[in-house]
Amino acid sequence: FACLVSYRTSELRENVARMLSAVVSVVLFIVSVSVQAMDSKNEKTPVVESSNAPSPCGAGIPGIPGQHGLPGRDGRDGIDGKIGSKGTKGDRGERGEPGQNGSTGASTGVLNWNHCIWNEETNIDVGSIKICYFTKKREDTVLRVMYQGTLRTYCSSSKCCNRWYFSFNGIECTNPATIEGIIYGDPAKDNPHRVTQIEGHCEKLGAKQYAVGFNVGKCVKYKHPGFDAYSGWNANSRIIIEELPPPQS
Repeated sequence: FACLVSYRTSELRENVARMLSAVVSVVLFIVSVSVQAMDSKNEKTPVVESSNAPSPCGAGIPGIPGQHGLPGRDGRDGIDGKIGSKGTKGDRGERGEPGQNGSTGASTGVLNWNHCIWNEETNIDVGSIKICYFTKKREDTVLRVMYQGTLRTYCSSSKCCNRWYFSFNGIECTNPATIEGIIYGDPAKDNPHRVTQIEGHCEKLGAKQYAVGFNVGKCVKYKHPGFDAYSGWNANSRIIIEELPPPQS
């Protein structure tokens, strides 16, 4: 606003100056013409003094308006105004079109599995209890095996120890380790039959069919005589086999 007032004031001054200059020029011209006329009249006609004689000078014609001055310079930028209040929430937009299907992600669950269930008591001390067949589909996966059932070791006259373990096509797992469980007995104790779970993972097995066996035998370190193993007493037994993604590095 201050810049606008300054600009208008400057423009008014320039217009007044031009008008004054024009007026002065007209006045000088009229005076010059009047002087010449009076000199000429004085030479031809004697001067007659009369207080009532009209003036020999008439009103002059208006001068030509001057040209507009040049525009003034731009004023300085004003300061930023205050931030306005938050507007109201707009209407909900239309629903967009469905996107493209993403790529298949890596699986984190069970890829393939099988189980075998039986209800049969096995009174053998060394040998195979059950074989469950499983087809492994991929080279880079691992197998998780688990046994659930009733196991016991009975000692008739001395301390004893039995070992239950898994095998794959008749060979125990070595990567990362064997999958096994043991029960140690003492003849001074009673004859317990308990539900037991034995499980583990076996790696670096190729993609093919496996005869997954659950077996019993003597303990490797403590080979006490007089042992009596018993499997599957008065309950269902089961083997569960799962094909899983490889472990973390």
